[in-house]
Amino acid sequence: MKKLFLFLLLSIAAIAFTSFGKKRQINSVNLQLDNLLRWEEKFGFTGSVLVVKDGKIILNKGYGYANKNQGWSNTPKTAFYIASVSKPITALGVMKLVEEKKISLSDPITKYFQNVPDNKKSITIEMLLTHTSGLEHTYSCDDITDRRIAIETILNKTPLVAPPGNKYNYSGDNYTLLAAIIDITSGDSFENYVAKNILQPAGITHPAFTGYLDHIRLEDYAAPSGNSSYKSLKNIDGTWGRKGRAGMVLSVEDLYKLDKAFSENKIFQAGTTENILSPKIKNNTTSENYGYGFSLGTTIRGTKVFGHSGDDDGVGHNVEYLDFPDENVKIFIASNSGMYSGTSWTAVISSMLQRFLFKSNYNYTADKLYYNEFQNYSSIEVEKLEGVYKNGNTDYHVWINNNGQLIVSPVGEEVAETFGYSKAYSQKNQLTKSILEEAIQQQFNTLQASAKDNASFEKLKATFSSVLKTLTEKNGSLEKIEILGTANTWSGNYHADIATWFKLVFKNKTQQYRLEWDGNNKIAGIAGTRMKYPIMFTLNVIAKHEFIGFDPGNGRTIAVNFLTQNGENKNMMELSIGDNKPLVLANSGELQLLPKRSAAEVLYNTMLTNGIPAAIAEATAIKEKLDRFDADEGELNDFGYKLLNDNKLNEAITMFSILVQAFPESANGFDSLGEAYMKAGNKADAIKNYKRSLELDPKNENAKKIIEKMQ
Repeated sequence: MKKLFLFLLLSIAAIAFTSFGKKRQINSVNLQLDNLLRWEEKFGFTGSVLVVKDGKIILNKGYGYANKNQGWSNTPKTAFYIASVSKPITALGVMKLVEEKKISLSDPITKYFQNVPDNKKSITIEMLLTHTSGLEHTYSCDDITDRRIAIETILNKTPLVAPPGNKYNYSGDNYTLLAAIIDITSGDSFENYVAKNILQPAGITHPAFTGYLDHIRLEDYAAPSGNSSYKSLKNIDGTWGRKGRAGMVLSVEDLYKLDKAFSENKIFQAGTTENILSPKIKNNTTSENYGYGFSLGTTIRGTKVFGHSGDDDGVGHNVEYLDFPDENVKIFIASNSGMYSGTSWTAVISSMLQRFLFKSNYNYTADKLYYNEFQNYSSIEVEKLEGVYKNGNTDYHVWINNNGQLIVSPVGEEVAETFGYSKAYSQKNQLTKSILEEAIQQQFNTLQASAKDNASFEKLKATFSSVLKTLTEKNGSLEKIEILGTANTWSGNYHADIATWFKLVFKNKTQQYRLEWDGNNKIAGIAGTRMKYPIMFTLNVIAKHEFIGFDPGNGRTIAVNFLTQNGENKNMMELSIGDNKPLVLANSGELQLLPKRSAAEVLYNTMLTNGIPAAIAEATAIKEKLDRFDADEGELNDFGYKLLNDNKLNEAITMFSILVQAFPESANGFDSLGEAYMKAGNKADAIKNYKRSLELDPKNENAKKIIEKMQ
């Protein structure tokens, strides 16, 4: 579950308008909000946004493509996979059955399920609704289509992380069981009951669920995106791994209709609505409360907010649903543009909209995530500013990414506190180091004290011993343990919210891992990780030496200003975190510690943005600084084919030409270049390059056939 981002929300003074004045104000706000989102659209944001203020819709538009290949644009009616925003809708279905007196919140699950294990017999419907059942958050039912098997799987295989009723622990399995209870008690299927009793009464005429999308036209919903293996939402099965917890497909207009009907007591009696939105339990990891299916919060203005968020990397969609009842503002965002620096685009856009709506004298132009209009900007010039900037026990790694943006990543023992996390996070750094140092000596006292129980300790002990033994045998003696820091994680191997990153520096190799912690500050597990840093911020240029970005987790601006004297770089960086006093840091120049950029991706982006001559110039510059670039033959070939498949023939020929210049013995590269020339209708150069490929690889049957055919 994502946090509701309720930050930097300052009150707007109440101003009286005539009815004509209100119309003018709405039009003005609509234009400004639209301008802001149109800008973000240019640099990656795609989706639909609906904003309501004082009962009036002030923005209701689509941005980018629902399906780029088909040329279908997003609209307010485009349906998205709403992921965990399905949970409050499932909760409404349960509460409708309660109102109908078909079930009771105090009912134990033994009333509906057979053969419940003894340690789960005390779980009630209310505990499932409030995530206090103690069930771990798993995906054990993802491929199960049979309700009985799904129930048995959760009851017998999902472990308890706490005794039932003891504390909040977010688990999608709670809502799978609630969907099963609706299925069992309603006299109808889960989907039909929720559609007839919750969605249709709210005016949603085409309620949709994965596995049941035949009535929806392809052009009416957003295609999966990112790394999704699904070609369309219609390919997603209606398994019990999605029912209740996710799996619903709705538009921002649908979410607005649902929220309006619910808030105005058109679905329930007033007492039921109030009960659903009253705090039941406090979330351990955030300052929020939880009602029945809804996250409940209080803004820094002291006003109420409720809603939910959801994202699914496997589908590539993410959604935000926020209602500020005290301030008469509602925000609904759905996106198929994936993630921004590890955070969903909807969360980032939501935070920007909130500052626009609630912060007086807010200047939205300073908050553009991709504010990159500085005409003389050159990533090559900015590369001179790369390095490791030091401040006490924290190093700030600063480098340019493949898109020419500045990346700032803090590393060290004080990372968590510097960026507003609890001091308890930083304490886990020393705890992790002690665990590792003891494990090297085959001592495990600190590990045992940090394990959930004895069984968990024995498993962790075996893992630590095995990892250290295997890595030492492969890579030589362990020379150093380097703690990188502790921060929130949204993609934990063990469904944990917090992790401590660390490096094990062996004689011949460095390996990176992270230790994950559960809500009780106990170790959930240890895992290898490709994420090199606990926290990364992406900043965009606003002036020659000035960059700005955003910290979605804390709702603050992150700004960097590289100090100069008489136009010359002083190797000093001024880092501003929100309203805190800027840090002034010195560049140590340790470039070897920084990640390398992908030469292929940089050339691809340059070619699309600035044209072929700029890409050729970039390729020449890259040759002079290969210590900062990863020039990979396969990547160059892949990006060449990406251009070729998009029918950008001249660009593809240029990319493949750069490939064979960099790798003159690449038979595959000359084969690819020959194909590009052939597709462009240049028979002579096609044959020439296929022949060169055949010389390098006489077994290239493809080249033989094509040469024979063309000659």
